[in-house]
Amino acid sequence: PPDEEMCSITATEGLIKQFQEGEEKEQEEIWILNPTRFGLVTDAFIPSQKVFVREEDKATSPAFGINPMGINSESLVTKHRVQIDKGNDPVDHKFAFEPVRKKAPTAMWGEPNLNALGRLKLPEVNGQQFVEDVLFGFQIVPAQKPNLSSTQDIAIAKLQYETTKFEPPYKWEILTTFGASTDDDAVRRKKIRDTVANNTNRNQILEALGFDPEMVRVDAAIADVFVFAPLVK
Repeated sequence: PPDEEMCSITATEGLIKQFQEGEEKEQEEIWILNPTRFGLVTDAFIPSQKVFVREEDKATSPAFGINPMGINSESLVTKHRVQIDKGNDPVDHKFAFEPVRKKAPTAMWGEPNLNALGRLKLPEVNGQQFVEDVLFGFQIVPAQKPNLSSTQDIAIAKLQYETTKFEPPYKWEILTTFGASTDDDAVRRKKIRDTVANNTNRNQILEALGFDPEMVRVDAAIADVFVFAPLVK
């Protein structure tokens, strides 16, 4: 893989925001993390024989090589080193570093099985499939957990309050019974024509609901659409 993909870092917890900053061709990825609770994991394409925090040796892998290339563990040197700086000052002491171990497939990272001529032998059918507990990086978390705040005592009297009682709590509106007009069909149609096109009550309701009454238009000719004139007051 390209050099920039040989190692990676991901946020496993506490990532609040992620954005790009800078010119288009030189953009830098910025992460904003929760400072009290977050987790970062470094990972490498090639496993490491040793992992370091700056110059401090943190852990060692079991022996492994590069099987397809015939390179054994004695001829291989791989290191994974992490350091955290703030400006020019090291701040590694503010973080806890836990080595990340994984299974590495023997076909790739196992000790090569060579013949007397130094050539690779065919793999064994029931041979070891993985090299266990191989180092690939670190899990990084804050070194100190945030101090739990103490609960402030509050007097019960400050939480008490008086209620206001309203009488009666509910008041139901009395609706009058609909009384249909006894006028004939022609008179009822005329009443519809006179009230449907321009209706003050309707306009007031529309305005109370936030609508412009001019947006609702009803043609008085609708009175002639009915086969039988509907009941009206």
